[in-house]
Amino acid sequence: MRKLEIDLDELVAEATWNDHLEVGPLRFFDRETGNIVFVDRMLFQAVDDGEDLTEFEDDEALETARRVLNEERFLSLPGRWPDENFQIMEDFVRDKTEGKIRDALTQALNLSKPFRRFKDALCDHPEVQKQYFEYEADCHRQWIINWLHSLQIEPIDKNKQ
Repeated sequence: MRKLEIDLDELVAEATWNDHLEVGPLRFFDRETGNIVFVDRMLFQAVDDGEDLTEFEDDEALETARRVLNEERFLSLPGRWPDENFQIMEDFVRDKTEGKIRDALTQALNLSKPFRRFKDALCDHPEVQKQYFEYEADCHRQWIINWLHSLQIEPIDKNKQ
């Protein structure tokens, strides 16, 4: 496994960011540098489709889009499925709560709009809410580390040095 310095906090944040409207830039992981590369969505599509690129005046952005499209070192960030995030909530309730709090959170997960209901139920218990967000962050961090390991990369966290 190859060691690589990576800002794990940034990588986790970008990988868990959900651009439902698909208006933000595309995000790619550079497995040579450990950096995240952002490419304008429209520019990337134009390069991929072989369109006329004269309207794009930023030569550096154009070159980045070409490199990301053509070089194997750039990978799309992994995505999280809603059921994976739901599993984090269920695991937290099962493993980290008890009594009335567990009952309230379990009920929230069984109602319509469980994500919203769960977060609302957490608001009634600030200490449990804090524990949940720490637990969720740890789960996301481990998910990214596992993804990096699947790429034969051992991350060295830039923030922990």
